Amino acid sequence: MTYRGTDRDAVSFVAAILEIGEFDLFGAAWEEWYGAEPDQRLIEADFGAYLDHGVVPFYVTGYTRKILSDEEVVVRERNARLRAQFAYYVPLMIFFALFMYFLLK
Repeated sequence: MTYRGTDRDAVSFVAAILEIGEFDLFGAAWEEWYGAEPDQRLIEADFGAYLDHGVVPFYVTGYTRKILSDEEVVVRERNARLRAQFAYYVPLMIFFALFMYFLLK
């Protein structure tokens, strides 16, 4: 199973997997790509272009693709999201079913 989505969607998805903000993801990608501390001015400029125009820099694209190439990570995250949705919606549906049953009784 491979990730299917835009580079912009991948930024949000990987940030969620790593449990960090998208801006912090840009910094981590910079460190991974260049092997050095990120230059905050450049990160801020690239992040601004990302927010305003949806432009994902090459170093962020490379970093997200590297993480998403690990299928185990993607599958684990998707399964976690499904479990969270199941844990939220099933009790809610049961509550409303019981509520309607006693309301109409």
